[in-house]
Amino acid sequence: MIRGEEKILSRLRSGDETCLRDLYQQHRDDFVHWACRQYQLEQDEAKDIFQVTMLAFYENAASGKLTHLSCELKTYLFAIAKNHIHNFLRNKASAANFVDVSDIKEYDNTLEEAETQDHQKTLVHQAIALLPPDSRKVLELYYFHDYDMASIAREMGYKNDNVAKVKKLQCLRKLSVILKEKVELLNI
Repeated sequence: MIRGEEKILSRLRSGDETCLRDLYQQHRDDFVHWACRQYQLEQDEAKDIFQVTMLAFYENAASGKLTHLSCELKTYLFAIAKNHIHNFLRNKASAANFVDVSDIKEYDNTLEEAETQDHQKTLVHQAIALLPPDSRKVLELYYFHDYDMASIAREMGYKNDNVAKVKKLQCLRKLSVILKEKVELLNI
């Protein structure tokens, strides 16, 4: 072991946090640059990983688990960090897969809902086509052209808007009967 590393481990075992802070500042920028270039990490991700690495190194040195180094300290720190990077990337990939699956399910549900709505609209349009012409016109004016009851009364020649409301209600009842029959025929 190199004499400087031996001294550093000794200081860390004695709880010297200044030594840890100095090591962190000495190697952080090199590590962040290397990790971003080598593993395409964001700077914040690389900084977080280096921080976790330094804490693991400190805990091992302070607890006596790490008593000597067979390589330079920087090499040792980067090796620990490399393991942390691999774990991070593996977890990130798992999270991405989970999100992708939920997005697919959400997309499938959206498609299913859209297909159901399209089918329902088709049934309603088919049922409206089976109504008598005056009933069809009342519903089309109200639902498709946004006429109010007074306008429908004028257009259809009814006495007033109350008559138009009653006619619209009657048309809706007829439409409901037709739709029930269609649904029963299709076993929906």
